Amino acid sequence: MEPIVLVVMENLSFDHFLGWLPNSGGEQSGLVFTDSDGNSHSTHPLAPDYQGCGHPDPNHSYTGGRVEYDGGKYDGWLRAGPNDSYSGGS
Repeated sequence: MEPIVLVVMENLSFDHFLGWLPNSGGEQSGLVFTDSDGNSHSTHPLAPDYQGCGHPDPNHSYTGGRVEYDGGKYDGWLRAGPNDSYSGGS
C-alpha cells in the first residue's frame, strides 16, 4: 500500500498551491476582481510573499461568504470586508 499525503492549509486554494502547474486546469492569468470602490485588480503572482501574514484575513462570516461567492461567480473577494489584493494572487 502506498502512503497518501494530504496538505491542508486554511484560506488557500488549489490554484494557490498547484494551479501554476502545466495542464492542471488552474486559473490565474487574466482574471479581474472589482473592489468595493469599483476599482479593478488583476490576478498577480504571490512570490515572494507566499504566506501573506501582513494581509487581512478573508471575511469568514455568513454574509461575507455570500459576497465572496457572488452567486457562483466567486468574484467578491475584494468587496467582502477589509480583504486586500493578496486574495487575487496565485
